[in-house]
Amino acid sequence: TERQQAYERMVQAAYDRGKGLNAGHVFEVDDVIDPADTRKWLIAGIKAGSPLTHEPQLRSPMIDVW
Repeated sequence: TERQQAYERMVQAAYDRGKGLNAGHVFEVDDVIDPADTRKWLIAGIKAGSPLTHEPQLRSPMIDVW
């Protein structure tokens, strides 16, 4: 039982360290967003970019067959 309790404490500590806010702090991320707001933030980021000045070139998709 002592071994199981130690294991559960270590698992809980790993979960506590693995939360989004902690990861953001370690990797110096400016903000952590709610996953439900991801689409809104991605669209806002795309719209904030400069418009294309030319049509993108169409290419054949590259597929690795190995």
